[in-house]
Amino acid sequence: MLARPPVLTASGALALALGLGAGLAAGAVAGPDAGHQGAVAPASCAEAKDAWARAAQAQLRLSADEPATLQRGFRDARDALSAVRPPAAVADDWDVVLGYLSAVTDAVEEEVAGAHGAGQDPEAVAAAVASAMGDLDTTAMTAASGRITAFLKEDCGAAGDGA
Repeated sequence: MLARPPVLTASGALALALGLGAGLAAGAVAGPDAGHQGAVAPASCAEAKDAWARAAQAQLRLSADEPATLQRGFRDARDALSAVRPPAAVADDWDVVLGYLSAVTDAVEEEVAGAHGAGQDPEAVAAAVASAMGDLDTTAMTAASGRITAFLKEDCGAAGDGA
């Protein structure tokens, strides 16, 4: 059985990566949407920033000791990102992060719905998260997350080339 520290470390890394997006996008979401050019179609810059901030916020509540937070946090983050079609400049990176969140969400939901009574055994749920993360490329997800955060911070590429 996997110990909690690696789960917390991996969950913390994911929360940190997405949390950067929340911190950088939080003020911009409330600001005016200055008619962004086609580079951000089909989602507006504000929509993408809002989805990114909601995903990050969902990840901040993760606790290996509370299975419901793992289930809710990963699910809510996945749902926030899947609710919008990202700007083309970060679509591939968005898919990487969304795929990562989806895989972890599926593992947690499978465990919660599984044979462990109500599925709320902290050790089993944490192990499901760790197992799913162990099968995924966390380095690629973290890099993709960083590129998305930078793109959103730059007002969806308005300050540069959008890459």
